[in-house]
Amino acid sequence: MIEFKLKNEYGGWKMTGLPDSLRFVVQTPTKSITFNASLEELLRAYGHIYHENDGVVPVYTSTLEFTFHDDTCRLSTNAHSTQIDTCELRNSFEDLLSEAFQSKNEKDPERRGDQLEHVSTKLRKKGIGYDVFTLHDSLVDD
Repeated sequence: MIEFKLKNEYGGWKMTGLPDSLRFVVQTPTKSITFNASLEELLRAYGHIYHENDGVVPVYTSTLEFTFHDDTCRLSTNAHSTQIDTCELRNSFEDLLSEAFQSKNEKDPERRGDQLEHVSTKLRKKGIGYDVFTLHDSLVDD
């Protein structure tokens, strides 16, 4: 069991790269850990989950490390690690992104397109390719 839950979002769509514009909690079976991150960092982490690519994503002063094997992922967060079904991890992370997108849309909807394009370009430059616009549209009911 793993759950990602948004606690706070700051700045709407004008704040996609600010490293502490999002505060979220990761609840594992044994521990609850609070992180600060930017939307860009979360979308980079989602790229690892989406493609099932091992990697480490710095999130503000912490890290999320993904190690995939078969249909599972070892998610390591600083000094804590847990084994999780990859599908469950993807679904829970999409729930977090949905909450973040909805919060940003409520505060600052007119900047969404420009900011999604900006973040999408940065992800492509880092070699993390997936359609951020499609992800947004699939997770948010407008």
